[in-house]
Amino acid sequence: MPEATEIVAVGDGEHVDVGLALAALRDRGHAVVLSEAGPTVCGQLLAARLVDELFLTISPLVAGRGLTERPSFAEGVELLPEMRVEGALLSLRRSDQHLFLRYELVT
Repeated sequence: MPEATEIVAVGDGEHVDVGLALAALRDRGHAVVLSEAGPTVCGQLLAARLVDELFLTISPLVAGRGLTERPSFAEGVELLPEMRVEGALLSLRRSDQHLFLRYELVT
């Protein structure tokens, strides 16, 4: 790792508390955090209401699930009907066959 790297422990178990992780970043002066998270962390961030904006890319590649299990977009949390996460479209861009959508999340 580069010398400028700082490792900060935000838990002592197998799982990271996403709220503590974001608080540690904010304590160090980071006002904006970009998370390119997988489905489990994404689910945790949404459930904790820690996501302000969602950047969603749509590709024209279609994939099915078959008989194997794959995680959902927000894995490990039940959002509807108790918790509603909606987006207000801020921008839409196209590059070749891909769409890039940016939403402000309204919870």
